[in-house]
Amino acid sequence: MTEQKINLAITQDERQPLLDRRLITATCTTESTTPSKALLRKALAKAAGAPQDLVVIRSVHTSYGTNQALITACVYEKKESLQQIELAHLQKRNQKEEPKQEQTQEKTEEKAEQAESKDQGGEETAQGEDSAASDAKTE
Repeated sequence: MTEQKINLAITQDERQPLLDRRLITATCTTESTTPSKALLRKALAKAAGAPQDLVVIRSVHTSYGTNQALITACVYEKKESLQQIELAHLQKRNQKEEPKQEQTQEKTEEKAEQAESKDQGGEETAQGEDSAASDAKTE
């Protein structure tokens, strides 16, 4: 899949020192569909000069029939502040895209390990049944 060209312009950048964050409002213009939150997070982090894991996209609003979106996001100064202040469902929603790739790799590894253990376990039980059957015959 090719990456979309995103034109991002920060329209408002309000510092909130008590919450240890910046509230950013931006407009995004694209050539086609509205980009995913992961792509918007990446572009917004680059534009704001902040690490991507400290950016939380709050909302993305697109008007019908246009290729412009209004984005509201928070950029935190510290990871601890983000975890204390930001709502849990927004934290999950903004972290959702990246772990999927890692999880699929872990799942395939787990499935391979389970298949190996079943093969090994199946042989052991079959041998155990054979020995139990031979013990029964000798009695």
